[in-house]
Amino acid sequence: MPLRRSTVTNNWRLQLRLAYRLVVTAASMPALGVAVLAMVGDAEAPGRALLTVMAVLIASVAIAVWLPYAISTYVQLVALPIIVGVYLFELTRTDPIDQMLHVEKFWQLVKARRAAGTPVTIQHSPSNFLEGNGTLALGDGRSVLPLAGVPDLPTIMCREGLRPFAEYVADEHGFNNPKGLWQKPVDLAFIGDSMTYGACLPERDHFIGQIRARHPATLNLSNGGIGPLFYLAIAREFLSAVRPKYVFYMYDENNDLYFVNVPGRGDLIAEYGHSILRRYLEDDGFSQRTMERRQEIDDALRQLVDAKIVAGLGARTLGKRVAKLLGLSMTRAGLRPPAAAPTDPLGPQQVEALPAALHAQAARPHRPLAQQGGAQAPQTAVPDYLAIFRMAFAKTIRVAEAAGAKLVFVNIPAQATVCDGATHAWKKPVLDFVAQTGVDTIDLEKDFRNAILQHGREQVFAVPPCGGHFSELGYKAIGDRLLQYLELEDARKGGELADAPGWSYRERDGGGRQLVYSGGDLSEPELLAARRGDAERWRRQRPNVVSRAVAGAADWATARLATRMVFRHQQTYTSDAYVDRPIKTDGSVVVDRDGAAIMGYSWVPKAETSIVRVRVAVPAWSEAENSIVVALFSAGQPEPVALRKRRLVPHRAGAASIDLEIATRPGEALDLSVRVAPGAADTVYLNSNRTPPIPDLAQPTLTIEEYAPFWHR
Repeated sequence: MPLRRSTVTNNWRLQLRLAYRLVVTAASMPALGVAVLAMVGDAEAPGRALLTVMAVLIASVAIAVWLPYAISTYVQLVALPIIVGVYLFELTRTDPIDQMLHVEKFWQLVKARRAAGTPVTIQHSPSNFLEGNGTLALGDGRSVLPLAGVPDLPTIMCREGLRPFAEYVADEHGFNNPKGLWQKPVDLAFIGDSMTYGACLPERDHFIGQIRARHPATLNLSNGGIGPLFYLAIAREFLSAVRPKYVFYMYDENNDLYFVNVPGRGDLIAEYGHSILRRYLEDDGFSQRTMERRQEIDDALRQLVDAKIVAGLGARTLGKRVAKLLGLSMTRAGLRPPAAAPTDPLGPQQVEALPAALHAQAARPHRPLAQQGGAQAPQTAVPDYLAIFRMAFAKTIRVAEAAGAKLVFVNIPAQATVCDGATHAWKKPVLDFVAQTGVDTIDLEKDFRNAILQHGREQVFAVPPCGGHFSELGYKAIGDRLLQYLELEDARKGGELADAPGWSYRERDGGGRQLVYSGGDLSEPELLAARRGDAERWRRQRPNVVSRAVAGAADWATARLATRMVFRHQQTYTSDAYVDRPIKTDGSVVVDRDGAAIMGYSWVPKAETSIVRVRVAVPAWSEAENSIVVALFSAGQPEPVALRKRRLVPHRAGAASIDLEIATRPGEALDLSVRVAPGAADTVYLNSNRTPPIPDLAQPTLTIEEYAPFWHR
């Protein structure tokens, strides 16, 4: 009996081992196949290396399970933890684009709508045809470049931040408008990119909806991802059919011509490479007859987008998801080296030269059609892409005038400009040229700077702190200003030149007045209130207690090791001055507009990890009972990193001082500023007074010493 029981047990073990071998082999084969296929298709060396290692490990396990027990066990103990660990890591990886735009949830919504039998389509921008000089093939064999999306269908747009997906029913021509507008007189037409199209936002929360509530005959001819040559094409194909009173040219500084602080090619540069868009630029008589061929274009576009929907849903089946996981697509994407910044595409060496006649036309300031006779303005040498923009914009003005409309240029400022203070070198040439054309101009930069000061960046943009499109608040800033423009226009038509802050009238060369909005700065009380609000928001965003404790422990350790001085700076305030703007220390928020700035210094630390010891000493005196308050600000933070107060006895010197250690962070510059003020509503004096000076009154000083770890050289 014992022998028989042992035999049965051994048989079960052999069967289990065989089953295990078959399972491991069956699981390894598809994983190995996907890894090899992905390796062949990956052009980047890091990705190929990762897939090669994974293929070797998977193959080793698949072979080892059929080898003797000792070898099999050893190989599996080495390989399996690595394989499982890599795939678990892949599962934790997320696509930042998917996170921002909710791509997977987008396709889930499309699938649900189609499963419910609801007719639906997805947004499809004309810019999708730019790659490879793409066109849409029609039934008769000819090709066109569509200028709008699929018409007459509920259209799923996109989602940003915490908002739900935005949807709209496209109008008869594929634009984001209520149906029926094309058959009525149109007052206002808007041409722009996604900012004007209303990307990821219901119309009621967008500035077009705000304006349409007051001016129902408002037509939106915008699309996401388009730029100045598409603007010209849309104007030529559609404006003559609706003949609006005003055309708002919504120039998006983020990408119409250039990117401010990231590498990339502006929309105009990509559009200039498309043969059909270039024909709009080079031939004033060119038209695709979009209105006449509407039905055949719509049918072909609907088929194309339907095919893309089928492909998009097909790419998200269970099998495709498993293949994507086994191919380690997200991990390989993280291994790719950052793309080298491209050579500035705005430089003339990167651009095909314009024909001489077009160059001359682009360089000539626009004048109304009635004034085109006579001598031409002298040519101005300009870089090529600016010349292309000038020509495209001038032609768009002429198309609008031919349709009986008045064109208004609106500058939507770049996010990097209003959030980070970065301004592209081409901004001024663009705005200068627009001013020369004589069209009314609205520059919204100061409006958005003020909105950020008053409400915070996270309230102005859809993806905090400063990404995506605008929030409802940001779009309202645009709508408010455009409605104000229309009110001023109504007053001007009535013979009244209304005076409004930030607006001015300029005499045109050919007669008449040009209305220009350049914005205005906040008043001192408004700015102070805005900075206090900014400080409150900054307080709420500070790291939690645990994070601060960990950072504090690391800084303490650095301070103990930082014994070698690598930098020293001392500054003395020598001016005879007094300060009468108090800093309240009764629990009120103190910000960097209180008091008066007397000293400061900005530099990049000499060591990657170091401790900066700062000492501030501010002697002062007053004629009445008061106090001297000293605040030290760092790196543009709205609240001080240190605040000290010292009581002042009348006609006797007193001094407030700050001693502070600041831990540096790799690559971060330090920007220190010292502000002083009385503690109550009166005056304190520095260095001298209106009566004989106090003997031996010291001068205010700022001393900065940077200490690096002893091993730093």
